[in-house]
Amino acid sequence: MNLSRRDGVWVGLALVLFLAAFLRFYRLDSLPPGLFFDEAWASLQARDLLSQPSPPVYFAADFGGIHPAVVYLTALARWLTGGDPRAIRYGVAAAGVATVGLTFVALRAIFQSDEETKEQAAAIALGGTLVLAITFPFLLLTRIGFETVLPALPACLVFFFLARAIRAERPGMPYVWAGIALGLSLYTYYSARLLPLAVAPALFWVAWGGRRGFRRSLIGLVVVALFALIVFLPMAVYFLQNWEQFTDRSGTASYNTLGPGVESVPLALISNLGHTVAGFSLPGFGDEITRHNLPGRPIYDPFLSLLFWWGAVALARRPRQIRSALLLSWAGVMVLPTVLTDGAPTFTRLLGAMPALAGIAALGGRELFRLLRRPSLVARGLSWLAPAVLIVGLAGSLSLTATDYFGRWATDPGLDEAFQVGAWRAVTLARERLPDGPVYVIPDLLSPTRPTFDLLLRGSGVKNISAAGCTAFFDRPARPVTYLFDTRHAGDTLDRLQEIYPGQGTVEPIIHPPTGEALFAAYTVPAGAGAAFSMQPASASFEPLQLLGYSLDPAEVRPGGSITVRLFWQAGGTPPADYTVYVHLYTPGEEEAAPMAQSDQPPCAGAYPTSRWEAGEIVVDEHVLELPANYAPETAVLAVGVYTWPSLERLPLRAESGVLSGERLRLAELTVSRP
Repeated sequence: MNLSRRDGVWVGLALVLFLAAFLRFYRLDSLPPGLFFDEAWASLQARDLLSQPSPPVYFAADFGGIHPAVVYLTALARWLTGGDPRAIRYGVAAAGVATVGLTFVALRAIFQSDEETKEQAAAIALGGTLVLAITFPFLLLTRIGFETVLPALPACLVFFFLARAIRAERPGMPYVWAGIALGLSLYTYYSARLLPLAVAPALFWVAWGGRRGFRRSLIGLVVVALFALIVFLPMAVYFLQNWEQFTDRSGTASYNTLGPGVESVPLALISNLGHTVAGFSLPGFGDEITRHNLPGRPIYDPFLSLLFWWGAVALARRPRQIRSALLLSWAGVMVLPTVLTDGAPTFTRLLGAMPALAGIAALGGRELFRLLRRPSLVARGLSWLAPAVLIVGLAGSLSLTATDYFGRWATDPGLDEAFQVGAWRAVTLARERLPDGPVYVIPDLLSPTRPTFDLLLRGSGVKNISAAGCTAFFDRPARPVTYLFDTRHAGDTLDRLQEIYPGQGTVEPIIHPPTGEALFAAYTVPAGAGAAFSMQPASASFEPLQLLGYSLDPAEVRPGGSITVRLFWQAGGTPPADYTVYVHLYTPGEEEAAPMAQSDQPPCAGAYPTSRWEAGEIVVDEHVLELPANYAPETAVLAVGVYTWPSLERLPLRAESGVLSGERLRLAELTVSRP
């Protein structure tokens, strides 16, 4: 069967896309292992998307927030996969494959703008597509749920339409579509904010080359900017109302965070530029973050580096060509995010430039091909040399990328910390233990594992408690009880559990094999184990909650001092609502006046709401009260009550005798000591 050159290109494209998909989806259910903070947090937003009153244009958080594209993509992937917790990776991997395909479309249009025939432009574009598919950091980062990958996709569309507009006699609609794609890019990631800066240089560079007039370029720029603004308008309005969120992340990652060792901004930028350029080709100068890269590995291996720099020289030698204007504007501007931020090079911040960089390498491959196909070599019967060198070189690059990713990087001990493998294994163990008896998972409230637990355990029956000082246990449980906790972030969890069940529980470390470190541990209490806890009895009921007793630390307070109150609650059954507990300090005889100190919060600071309690479970709820420095009386009355929020309806108090006795229980009268 004889294929035309055109048909061969399309067959080649299909093979490259198959390769790109295989590299990104092979073992994606297990590699990378675990799930790290950003992935879990974005997945939480996708899971809860339908509960939002209106479609959000930005998802704010105290760490800077995320753009909406990755959340909506994850929501779609979750729907297609039936709620798979790693759906975000499937969505990003699919976006990575789509970017590889659109790279072909963009590069073909760019190279067709000069003297190349359609077939020649398509062949070069196919080479660039293959380079992008096998580029190590682009492969690695499109297998992780990173929003950083997404700017590359609309960037391909922007430059495809710009190339079409430059070639067209009436470029109106291509400019419109370029503007729409540019506006959409701003919903992907922070680095896309620089993409508009690549459009103006590209258009006026083309005009400088004499291929199109400056007036036409100016009109084109206005059209692109207008439609980009229209598409971006919802997010623009949001950021105008929440300006601090627009600047938050860029402010924390900019060059001015490099520290006191940086003498000036120019020196910082020059240093970053040097490290970024070296990171393209020199071993030891690549991204050092294990999550982003095999630490120190450059973007390109020796063969792809040769092609890239050869292509860059070829563009520089003919600066008035349209390809030079488009590719160098695209690559130069979209590399700036890593130059302008700390820790250069950070590969996540230059992903928007990757298709253009691949196009430059493809041009270098064309120049190498021409060199090896010069007449003197062909005449000597060496016409096979050029394709052989390219095939062997690209096959070697593919082999090296696959080996580095699925071999060296996949076995890097740093992956446990990078992707919270310990937390993933703890969750897996929790699900395995759940049929045998109650399971509690106790990450610290500020632990980076918190979103992972929230994502994986909601609705599973596993109890997730993340408040300091909160403990839940059973006295003589009917079935074994398992506690899983982070040994680094859960504080004195093990000590508290061993105090409750002295000498009765067993500790099982969850080992990370590469390091042998126990990042999580399981504490299992056998059925029938008797709990030991010290408290002052209270024996009062705020139906359906039973207050068993309390403890105070210290037993007396002084003006300006504090007291920790621990309440021992037990539910006769699962409470029908989430309740709020108040603990107040009153001046004796003034119980109806405003309290002198108070703590109003759901039990366990909301980390373990009452609607999740079960019959027989005892929950220790901790409250801290601060006595005013000017408190004059010698005693203070400590009282507790329960109400629903937001109605503020108080639950009735039933004393031990069963008689209703108001809405507030007087726990104790405290002595106020003086220095």
